Amino acid sequence: EPNIVALLGYRLGIFPPGKRDTSSRTAATDNFVRAHRLAVDSIREASPTSAVKTGITLSMTDYQLDNPSGPQADQAMAQLNRIRARSEDVFLEACQGDDFIGVQTYSRSLVGPAGSVAIPDGARLTQMGYEFWPEAISATIRRAWELGGNIPIVVTENGIGTADDSERIEHTQKALEEISGCIRDGIDVSGYIHWSLLDNFEWSRGYGPTFGLVQANRQPPFVRTPKPSASWLGDIARRGQL
Repeated sequence: EPNIVALLGYRLGIFPPGKRDTSSRTAATDNFVRAHRLAVDSIREASPTSAVKTGITLSMTDYQLDNPSGPQADQAMAQLNRIRARSEDVFLEACQGDDFIGVQTYSRSLVGPAGSVAIPDGARLTQMGYEFWPEAISATIRRAWELGGNIPIVVTENGIGTADDSERIEHTQKALEEISGCIRDGIDVSGYIHWSLLDNFEWSRGYGPTFGLVQANRQPPFVRTPKPSASWLGDIARRGQL
């Protein structure tokens, strides 16, 4: 997720390396894009038979207008395009000619004339404070496909932080249905990786949010207990269909 490192690691200084660079809003992004292209060239030079696949993984969001029919919809769309241009589009355009794009998606984000808009009151939320919006996966896949130049898509992260495993199954079922719709429309989605196998350490949120298909006890003897969602998703994988 170079776009997340550029934003939260360098521009805002929240994530590692925690260097807030106010001299240039785009320096880290431009360096990541250049590094990616140089890396692809080096890998392909070392593996001219294309045995090694090259690509990039991006954290993507389903950006939507808060009020698409409102009097300031044009201004809101301009804001949306500005947000998306530096956080996603510049990387997607740099991926053209790669072997794949890894799409990592969890929710949507609403945008108004002044920028990002708060999640609507009463919206269903996950443990991370994201809006429950599994439909985001198809929107981001379609955008990656379009801007990336129709190269194969791999969903390299998708899931939900929830203590209710039935909600995990509901979310994943809907996400897989959305992906199936993309495939029916001719988009090459070559893989889906659920986040996550185990309940994990989630950045500044610690072990609070539970994304795993398997519960991980953090105390000896560190018992790992598969949740019903693990069997459910495993059955889909074995059958190769929903």
